[in-house]
Amino acid sequence: MRRVSLLVLMVAFLTPLGAQRAAVSNKPDTPFKLATFEAAGKTRVGLVLGNRIFDIAGANAELTQKAGVPAVRIPAEMRELVEEYARVSARLYQLANYFKEARTPWKSQYCSGTGSPRSAVTAVCTTTAFVAAST
Repeated sequence: MRRVSLLVLMVAFLTPLGAQRAAVSNKPDTPFKLATFEAAGKTRVGLVLGNRIFDIAGANAELTQKAGVPAVRIPAEMRELVEEYARVSARLYQLANYFKEARTPWKSQYCSGTGSPRSAVTAVCTTTAFVAAST
């Protein structure tokens, strides 16, 4: 019995910190809006957090990889996303909660700028960063 306890303690302490990830809430704790924007000639669906726009496809992939949550297919078209909102809403809440305090861009999937989520949001994008502007 003592050996088993010692073995359990050793495994717990030797487990990498990345494997001990905190769960990402799938509750609507962080307000967000949805928007479409164009990047590299392609229309994308974005998640607007304050004055930042996240490409949902890229953010979803990042969340799956970094937070270790199960993969969820999120539609790439706004109409389909709205139609399937009941199925994907928990993942959108997770994205908003996970990225609410993101400070640095990751790859080319991040937008930031001065766009207001209360106005129509468009984005002028480059391959390294997206800049949001309200119209």
